[in-house]
Amino acid sequence: MHPNRATLFHSGISLGSIFYLLVIATPCIYPSNRTKQEMSKDTSERRPWRFVLFRKLSKQIKTGNLEKIKYYADKYEIDLNSFENENRRSLLHVAAKYNQATITLYLLEQGCSMYHQDAKNMCPLYIAAWKRSQDVLEIERTRRQIFFKE
Repeated sequence: MHPNRATLFHSGISLGSIFYLLVIATPCIYPSNRTKQEMSKDTSERRPWRFVLFRKLSKQIKTGNLEKIKYYADKYEIDLNSFENENRRSLLHVAAKYNQATITLYLLEQGCSMYHQDAKNMCPLYIAAWKRSQDVLEIERTRRQIFFKE
């Protein structure tokens, strides 16, 4: 056995712990000059602005803040009909999930479709039925009655 290797084993340090210290823990021992804020700016810069805005709008839908949604739509001049996230979910998917009837009506007036499918082939109508969003299902039922009567 090599003399250096023998002294390592006699001192209680294994080769696995040396590998861990040299390879895995080195970034923790020698941090970069960048702060956490700078690192988070890098990740937000990589993500397209529309996905970040989609998350903001989703939060407003969850809380039922229709005025803020209208404000963002006017400020950023976005078409709510074609506004999707990375999974192709529309804002109407989010409104149907959280049973937001007023926001659902607003999005339907803006031209959003209840039959637009996301990446998992789920449309807002299916999500409303799955989450038992009674108000959203009632809106779609009355829309169908009006459409088929005419």
